[in-house]
Amino acid sequence: MAVNIAGIVKNIGNVSIYIPIIEAIVNSIESIEQSGRSDGTIKIKLIRDDQIDFSDGLAPIRSIEIEDNGVGFNEDNLQAFDTLYTEYKINSGGKGFGRFTYIKFFKNVHCTSIYQENGKYYCRKFKFGRVKEIIENPSNDECIEEKDTKTLISLENLEDKHLNKLEKKIETIARRLVEKLLIFFIDDKFKCPTIILSDETEELILNDFVKNSDSIDFVGEEEVTIKSGQEEFGFLTKVFKLRFAGNQSSSVILSAHSREVTTKPLHTYIPEFKDEYFDVVKNDDGDDVNKNYIIRTYVISDYLDKHVSLERTEFELPKLKGKRLLENISLEEIEEMAVNVTKKFFSEDVKSRQEKKKRRIEDFVTQETPWHRPYLDELDLSTIAFDASDEVIEASLHNVKFQKEVNVKQDVKKILANDDDFAEKYEDIIKGLTDVSKSDLAHYVVLRKSVIDIFKKSLEYKEGDKYDLERAVHQIIFPLNSNSDDTEYQNHNLWLIDERLSFYEYVSSDEPLEESKDRPDIVIFDKKVLVRGNNEISNPIFIFEFKKPQRKAYSAKDDPIKQVNRYVKQIREGDFKNKLGRDIYADENTPAYGFIICDLTPKIREFCDDAQLTMSPDKQSYYGFHSVYKIYFEVISFDKLVKDSELRNRIFFKKLGIE
Repeated sequence: MAVNIAGIVKNIGNVSIYIPIIEAIVNSIESIEQSGRSDGTIKIKLIRDDQIDFSDGLAPIRSIEIEDNGVGFNEDNLQAFDTLYTEYKINSGGKGFGRFTYIKFFKNVHCTSIYQENGKYYCRKFKFGRVKEIIENPSNDECIEEKDTKTLISLENLEDKHLNKLEKKIETIARRLVEKLLIFFIDDKFKCPTIILSDETEELILNDFVKNSDSIDFVGEEEVTIKSGQEEFGFLTKVFKLRFAGNQSSSVILSAHSREVTTKPLHTYIPEFKDEYFDVVKNDDGDDVNKNYIIRTYVISDYLDKHVSLERTEFELPKLKGKRLLENISLEEIEEMAVNVTKKFFSEDVKSRQEKKKRRIEDFVTQETPWHRPYLDELDLSTIAFDASDEVIEASLHNVKFQKEVNVKQDVKKILANDDDFAEKYEDIIKGLTDVSKSDLAHYVVLRKSVIDIFKKSLEYKEGDKYDLERAVHQIIFPLNSNSDDTEYQNHNLWLIDERLSFYEYVSSDEPLEESKDRPDIVIFDKKVLVRGNNEISNPIFIFEFKKPQRKAYSAKDDPIKQVNRYVKQIREGDFKNKLGRDIYADENTPAYGFIICDLTPKIREFCDDAQLTMSPDKQSYYGFHSVYKIYFEVISFDKLVKDSELRNRIFFKKLGIE
């Protein structure tokens, strides 16, 4: 049969070096199973390279021989072997493809097989083809002297680029093989052949290695029945500890015909199985050390044997419980059952991890997101991974909050539509609304604390830093080059200056006045929060001027009090419009307030004295009404701004434990 073998090999994905070895061993197991003999034996011989690595005294493995006393390459087996995607082993799940992994890794692969036909023994030899023919250089001769069947697969000359991918220590290789073949050793319905691994100096029997190795512990087993239609089917669940599985996850494995078919991480169902577990054991010096392990849970059942696919890569069963047909059990049900059995054996560990996760989430909420505290009791911890990030935890809590808001709104609609339920249920609804409101308020308070901290930090920059100090301070309080038409109240922090400024009629930040190059930092037209009116002449004008923190040099033209007066005068006399072209109504009698935020340097204090402003008792601000300008002024130091904003919010910070 002509096949593009090179193309097939090229398209084989990134598979482990152990795949062809495992494939050859499994073929030997199946050959022995086909023979029906009870003394099945598989010998795996490791042949090392000539070059010794002096760092560990071992030479790398260059070739491997796998020999078995199975039925051998008789005519039926040969014909199946020479057929791409053969269905010859379809009942055991073979699909005739794994043999191509041999030549992906090894330069030469040879087969020598003694088989029996019509009472005579024959010796068949051939080479695995690499170009177009699956079988090359075949021969088949009668062997009079032979008295038993056997097959030797020689994987010769490992490609140099793969040489370091295969471990050198025989015990390490044994562990890797057992990890992949464990299902053959643990299935009570299957008699595993004796499998012997050896090199020039050492020999290990893998069957004994499984029983005696301190790397594999049998934890326990349990038979569970699941109902399907009117019948019940048994599933044997066996749980093991493995201490040599590298970076793999603890998993549940569904098997069929003593073969692994599907693997699902245990943490898919119980997050606490995500990370490795460990036992405390004594080392050679008698000291206690942690020894990591993962969990392997195997499920064995006639039901799974019956419903495995032809390729033995999946089961012909619904994957999810919701998709289950009446007569078929879903894979999700079987996996959940196996995971729950596993949980019983590791109940203390799972409980300890759940408590640890709960404490971590509680600490996160207390320290970082106290506004989510009302939703902790309603958070389903089983949906959160053991090592979930802070972002994932917060998102989960936010989902609880969102769902509660949805439920409260739905309940409110129902009550309002049904007068009979109002007296009975309104208290519960009000409580729900209150919890949501408390959460939002707590969130807002924590954000205020963060803003104050950031503002304080922005004042620490020194002269010469690349960071523009004035811009930093300004940006925190109100975004530059913006106004209230494109900036909502929750996106600014004017409350740092005065709580009354949380709401306003119009704000312009760092925008030039109409037909003027002057740019007041912030201009606000406002009324009291609850009696906000339209754009009227009597509506007060608020002007804010920021000076660069730590600025010391001011000329006469830099007098911020005069600058504010100039801005107010332009507004009172000019045709100032907002970005939407709306006129701003004001005249000489429109009240005006000027706030100047700066460090109180000697020059600033001189400006304040010239304007006849009064110094506050703490000497951190000046205030007063300028009778000529008709403007009320406050000149506030940055330190006082921070101190006063902290003082106004301290009771809220204290209540939330975030002082």
